[in-house]
Amino acid sequence: MKKVKSIIMITSLLVALSSNNVFALDSQVNAFINNETKMVNIEGKGAIPNKAITVKVERSDGSLDFIDQTTSRSNGDFSFEYITDGPYGEYTVKIGGNGFNSIRTTVFHYSEPTIPETPPSGGGNSQTPTTPPTPPVTVVENNDGSVSIIKEGKLNQATKVVELALDKDVLNNALEKANFSEKGSKTIVIEVPAVKGAKGYAKKLPAAAMNSEGLFRLSLVTEVGTFELENSTLANQNLKDTDEVVLNVSTVSVDNEGKKTVEAYFTVNNSKIKWKNTKAPIKISIPYTPSAGENPEHLVIKYIDEEGNATTISNGRYNVVEGTMDFTTSHFSKFAIAYVHETFSDLINHVWAQREIEVLASKGIIRGTSTVNNTFTPAANITRADFTRLLVNTLGLTADIADNFDDIDVNDYFYYEVGIAKALGISNGVGDNKFNPKAEITREEMMTLTGRAMTIAGIEVKSGNVSILNSFIDGDNVATYAQEPISTLVANGLIQGNANNTINPKGNATRAETATFMYRLYNFQ
Repeated sequence: MKKVKSIIMITSLLVALSSNNVFALDSQVNAFINNETKMVNIEGKGAIPNKAITVKVERSDGSLDFIDQTTSRSNGDFSFEYITDGPYGEYTVKIGGNGFNSIRTTVFHYSEPTIPETPPSGGGNSQTPTTPPTPPVTVVENNDGSVSIIKEGKLNQATKVVELALDKDVLNNALEKANFSEKGSKTIVIEVPAVKGAKGYAKKLPAAAMNSEGLFRLSLVTEVGTFELENSTLANQNLKDTDEVVLNVSTVSVDNEGKKTVEAYFTVNNSKIKWKNTKAPIKISIPYTPSAGENPEHLVIKYIDEEGNATTISNGRYNVVEGTMDFTTSHFSKFAIAYVHETFSDLINHVWAQREIEVLASKGIIRGTSTVNNTFTPAANITRADFTRLLVNTLGLTADIADNFDDIDVNDYFYYEVGIAKALGISNGVGDNKFNPKAEITREEMMTLTGRAMTIAGIEVKSGNVSILNSFIDGDNVATYAQEPISTLVANGLIQGNANNTINPKGNATRAETATFMYRLYNFQ
């Protein structure tokens, strides 16, 4: 009868460990083994109080080593202990049950005890050394298909930097468990619990993982911020698998309003490198709560170079849902949260576009026409160069510039953005490797370039049927090459037409009209 009950209990516990729901973010599970006594201790916290907690321990060959059930305490803590009779190797601990809404996984390593050396003659007491426990690693399979690795680091008392390493085997194991997203990549989240007194975090990464062309992302979550890296981030560094790669992140300063300045850099074999890779930009999210009276649209990110010069990163924006300042960068330096509210002296007759112009100017996306008079000249038609600069900055596009159009000078303020547009295939110029930067651009040319840029930026849109152009009086005036991109922009609400129900494809657009168009595009991403 006892055997039947045991079989029933084990079966029910196995079923309890097959769920795949959302887990509590503050829950943690650790497992340790005393290699001499074979005693295994499993401890956890963050469970739903007074609920059933199920544990299952598997050996490296997948066979069952231990299974049991307990009830979480009123504070959400729980524990198990048992003596294993299994072989040396890695053991996987799975925690589930009614006390959790998802399976939590961690591992421990059972190793042969260290054999003490024979004490020297002459007597004297000696203690048998013990093998230190392996630092705990918790692995969680998330509902979105990503896998989280939660690992505590060790605070270096001299530098006040928390140091930890991502083991290659742990990463490979997580990659096997992760599912591909709709975009065909996997995501591994590395969560590092905050350590009191820490100024920064130094995460050692497997060189092979950051030097490959596979399809996965690493997301390092610390109290400094979250750093999302492509696995090809260091593909241009010619790394060897034996190289020691460390991502260093730290908080440099915090002002009275809580605005942080953070620093990020890579070291390879203990030497700091100047990382830059336009093909694998890194997304950074820095926690921040706006001060009273701050308009989140005017919060920006500035990068500070080695000479102390500050430049606004155009793609920086406040994430209201997450409470973070988010931006992407293709190079490392110091990054600071700032509040900027730019305005111009000649917007009195263009109040309908004032908000859009000021927001884009504050983010460094658009610029005025005179710093001396502080003018924007909103009624002037926008040129090909200014529109291209505005489009590239709105979408935060980057590229390595091998060459540029013959009529673009390296000292032109739009040199970089026009070069990016050429490198990415957004613009092919007007022929004979010319761009004609000062010419006024037509509305259908603007919309065609925008459609190409959105595709290159990977922005998801719903396709628009060209028949949608029939809703405009002059829809049949749209050039064939522009019909598809304009239809898509209309279908996604980015182009709304004029008050007289025209789209005016052959006409020009004023600087104010273009600013409102780019503002909609900026917030569409």
